[in-house]
Amino acid sequence: MKYTIYINQKELCKTDFDLVDGAILDYLYFICNSKNEKIEEQRINGYTWVDYNKILNDIPMMRIKSKGALSRRVKKMEDTGFIKSIERRKNGHKLKYFTLTKKSNNLFIQSNNPIHENENPIHLNSYPIDEDEPISTIKDYTIKNKTIKDERTLSFLKPTFDDVKFYCIERNSIIDAELFFEYYESIDWMVGSNKMKNWKACVRTWEKREEDFF
Repeated sequence: MKYTIYINQKELCKTDFDLVDGAILDYLYFICNSKNEKIEEQRINGYTWVDYNKILNDIPMMRIKSKGALSRRVKKMEDTGFIKSIERRKNGHKLKYFTLTKKSNNLFIQSNNPIHENENPIHLNSYPIDEDEPISTIKDYTIKNKTIKDERTLSFLKPTFDDVKFYCIERNSIIDAELFFEYYESIDWMVGSNKMKNWKACVRTWEKREEDFF
């Protein structure tokens, strides 16, 4: 199952798509930009094979029951210029390969234009973040005979693209460092409605999401 869906609500509202279409586009965007070796091996001239059955299984919130209904929504995206596709035959089966256009990318990334509070992407069932950021102060106090630690974290220090790239290289990461950086740069390094605390933890979360996805 794909746990997190990121859509720029303001840009989506400029289209004729609904939230289900947005979830499908997010899925296509994720898989078409994936650095997973298995996916890259099956690409043809920049087009990525997409299994409709996997979309139906991975995004149950769509409540689409048939490949036919999914296919009609995907065709609408292609007819309106958000995606492009090619067909190939393999072992007697017709396979569909997709790529996204720049028009579609605008739904996810707004480089050099931070999104304001009322323009935040929609976060559906947000994936938990591993919060192991440095601690500046720890204050102990007792409530009902139990000791509780009040952890106050240091202010977030935004990374540069090189910081992200070299961290991904150091970890031999499967995620796209540029995609990660541009996405969080576009939303001013927010996680849901909160300011990010640890960008390295977010990198690890993206890695886990991609591993679980496949």
